Amino acid sequence: MEREPRPTPPTAGAHGLRLRAGRFAPGTEFDIANRTWSIRGTVICTDPVETWLECYLAAATEHIWLAVEARDGADHCTLWHRTVVPGNRGLVPPVPAGADFREVERGSAEFSASGSFGLFEIPRSGSLDYLEFLGADGVRTAFERFAPALPWLVGSEAGGR
Repeated sequence: MEREPRPTPPTAGAHGLRLRAGRFAPGTEFDIANRTWSIRGTVICTDPVETWLECYLAAATEHIWLAVEARDGADHCTLWHRTVVPGNRGLVPPVPAGADFREVERGSAEFSASGSFGLFEIPRSGSLDYLEFLGADGVRTAFERFAPALPWLVGSEAGGR
């Protein structure tokens, strides 16, 4: 029996993030760079300006996050390495002194989540806080917190630009 081809993440030319978000349900498998990844959890976020999708992916013992954002009429995908900032539940995430980057975005967004996330359990819905920075090398670093009682996640783009 022939195996059905796996879906691929949208490319820069793919349109309609809101219509396509259903393709990214927990349990869905697809290939990125000759590796099979399985979606473990999805988060759909909406702030006053945009809606974006975040997927927690696993392949064997590795995990990574896929972010899908609608920009300039096209879906833009980036891979992120994220970790929990231990013990930090403050209003502002810990930004290293002397870091060579500038803040480019800050805000709050409503979210809905499904599946599991490995790092800790994310509530099924709520409001998240985020900050995003751009490094001198063009790599983005972002912080997210899914509830005031939860720690911040810190992430950077995988592979840079």
